[in-house]
Amino acid sequence: MAPMRSDVTWADIHLDRLHANLDLIAETARVPLMPVVKANAYGHGAVPLALELQRRKDVAALCLWTVDEAIELRKAGVKRRLILFGGVPQGRAKEAHALGVEPVVGDIDRLPELARAATAKCPFPLHVKFDTGMNRLGAPPARAEALYRAVAANPKLRPVGLMTHFVDAEKKRGVVTRQITLFDDLCRSLTGAGFALPPRHAANSAAACLHPGARYEAVRPGIGMYGYQTFAGAPIGLRPVMEWRAKLQFVRTVAKGASVSYGPRWRATGPTTVAALAAGYADGYSRRLSGKGFAIMGNVAAPQIGTVCMDVTLFDVTGVDAPRTGTVATLMGDGVGADRLAALAGTIPYEILCGVGRRVPRHYLKNGTCVRTLRMI
Repeated sequence: MAPMRSDVTWADIHLDRLHANLDLIAETARVPLMPVVKANAYGHGAVPLALELQRRKDVAALCLWTVDEAIELRKAGVKRRLILFGGVPQGRAKEAHALGVEPVVGDIDRLPELARAATAKCPFPLHVKFDTGMNRLGAPPARAEALYRAVAANPKLRPVGLMTHFVDAEKKRGVVTRQITLFDDLCRSLTGAGFALPPRHAANSAAACLHPGARYEAVRPGIGMYGYQTFAGAPIGLRPVMEWRAKLQFVRTVAKGASVSYGPRWRATGPTTVAALAAGYADGYSRRLSGKGFAIMGNVAAPQIGTVCMDVTLFDVTGVDAPRTGTVATLMGDGVGADRLAALAGTIPYEILCGVGRRVPRHYLKNGTCVRTLRMI
């Protein structure tokens, strides 16, 4: 798609790839999907992706973190079930209940306020979370059965899900296998006590592919849906959904010994063609990529040089054929994925994707044609 004339940086969001990635995960998991669209759909734009995903018959629910994220989706017309991983903060139970969301609970102390916001005719649907090793959120094993009993015994509350979260699903063995065993033991304890369990869910993208025993009645694809395989092994065919591009704002030649940008941290070893791209760390191109990153122009990987600035990033385009103002470069996508940038910046692809800023418009493509544009400012 040709960018809008006014755009100097933008992200192409390939909806065809989104569906293809989910198809691959679904074919492996063979259970309903509950895609994770929290944190603005990992930077891809929560509203357009949620509206797209709710068209799929295999999507049972969408996973968020906050009440405000749920409000955004409901206002946009998203009708599917919404699971709130972050639960409901104090004072917002009535608001959350009116939205029809399904909070995650891991502590008995949160139940009274949730019950007061509901009625026996319209109970609060809850996902009960057991902590099997993260030591972060959820009821630890010693209190897990008591939490579930408290939810199941209250006519104003209704358990609609039973869940846990894995420490390191990217490995075939280790802590995840112990977590699965512990979760299964807790579930057997509940069934032994006479409870009919609601659907269980635990697996993210990696666990859905690597751990058959973790698929239960639904899986929660996140980073895999967006095109990144975080576990070792043969590639399963995922492709990046987001491609971030920017235009060259100027091109100039600097002499041997000249520096560029703040610092200076880079000097030319000979005559060098330098180009400035209209994206910087305020747009999400991390300053930690200074002297490490690269952009794709044509078939050339142009190295990033000097310090990444707030609004501009400089690249050595000496090897690029006829670079000029307006030439389009790929900052992230095929050939320069978020996983590669993350490795260079010393972080993870999740952070790189989530970091793409509000100033970057998102263009949503189907079959190469833009079907929607999202501008956040």
